[in-house]
Amino acid sequence: MTVTMAWKRATLSKKLQIKGYLFLLPFMIYFLAFILVPFLYSVTLSLTDFNLLKGQIKFVGLENYISLLGSSFLYKVLLNTFYFIIPVVVGWIVIGLMVGLLLNQRVPGRDFFRFVVYIPVVIDWIVVSLIWTYIFDPTFGLANFVLRGMGLPAHHFLQSSTEAMPTLIATALWKGFGYYAVFYLAGLQDIPLQLYDAAQIDGAGPIRTFFSVVLPQLAPVTTFVVLMALINAFQFFDPFYLMTGGGPVQSTTVLIFQYYQVSFGYMELGSGSTLAMIFTLIVFLLLLLARRSLMRTAGAID
Repeated sequence: MTVTMAWKRATLSKKLQIKGYLFLLPFMIYFLAFILVPFLYSVTLSLTDFNLLKGQIKFVGLENYISLLGSSFLYKVLLNTFYFIIPVVVGWIVIGLMVGLLLNQRVPGRDFFRFVVYIPVVIDWIVVSLIWTYIFDPTFGLANFVLRGMGLPAHHFLQSSTEAMPTLIATALWKGFGYYAVFYLAGLQDIPLQLYDAAQIDGAGPIRTFFSVVLPQLAPVTTFVVLMALINAFQFFDPFYLMTGGGPVQSTTVLIFQYYQVSFGYMELGSGSTLAMIFTLIVFLLLLLARRSLMRTAGAID
């Protein structure tokens, strides 16, 4: 009897394992076909001199990496990338938190304001780029129309090497802050009311309550928001392609745009894959560093 029961349990366990593998199969196929195999192929291409127009491929080892790391232009592209990434990520977090706090208040029309805040998030980047390109047009744009009406000098915005990147940063902030505000709003609504009551009994004011109660409780949300903001900011491509084309004078040429330019503009798939590997390494290291730093901070708060 005992042997029979053990055999049945073993059979049931194997059946459950098979079902589990079957459920995992679609994801594994997707992972292999669209992530692992392309990544390994890109690694292989990064070690070659491969121009798609010439149709010739030559193994060059680490020559692409040495040439790229020795190029001053790469460091200009990296500088442009972080010039865009840092204010955008910080802005998304700070503005998202502030808007989340406001949307969490009990005010008339709260649901309407929540809807309005999220509208930019669902608008496609192509539409956003066209709208803001028109707004920042130096001749007919709404921005210069308002500035002239206030007696202020007009600006060239997207056509200026010093103003193009700040303009793109402002556009990215407008497009994305609502996405992160939703996460903070959800986190704020999960904070137990008893903590607010306890802080009030202890005589804590709004500022002290925010730093002693709200921020520590939002630590897991902030960790998620920071990681997502970094990933999304590094993936930004459409505004650079549609609004500035990497200019003027390559002042808005960031890493992902340069990768596109080299791979699909010049058809240099070997050099393009090298850029992709460097891009992947930078993103991975930043995410790892951000995660460890945030987890350490959260542990210190706890």
